[in-house]
Amino acid sequence: MSVTANQSRLPVGILLLVIFFAAGTLICSAVMLALAFPGGLLEPIWRLRPDARGEFEQFGDWSVVLMAAVGAAYEQWDGKGWKVISDWYTANQSDTEPLVDEVSAKYAADKKIQPRDCSKES
Repeated sequence: MSVTANQSRLPVGILLLVIFFAAGTLICSAVMLALAFPGGLLEPIWRLRPDARGEFEQFGDWSVVLMAAVGAAYEQWDGKGWKVISDWYTANQSDTEPLVDEVSAKYAADKKIQPRDCSKES
């Protein structure tokens, strides 16, 4: 396919960003499937970083949801600007905040870390 004078090419920076985010989406998808189907075809992925599986498993079933959310595309470049292509693109904090607080408190207790209250710091 040849490019005519009327066709515009993506700037190199945009092309690199597209490649970067596409790779990230593929990696997130692979990790999500490896978490959802342990012992399956993607099991060797954990050889890249053996302790990663344990870290994800601390989130329980939420790890699959987390990777699905990270890998999902919510906006798309149309050549002029970014357009939202999904009607869901912000987290419902009433759902996520308690989960983050719970996991953070468990992590702090396990590691014997004294949590800070940043709102009291100046």
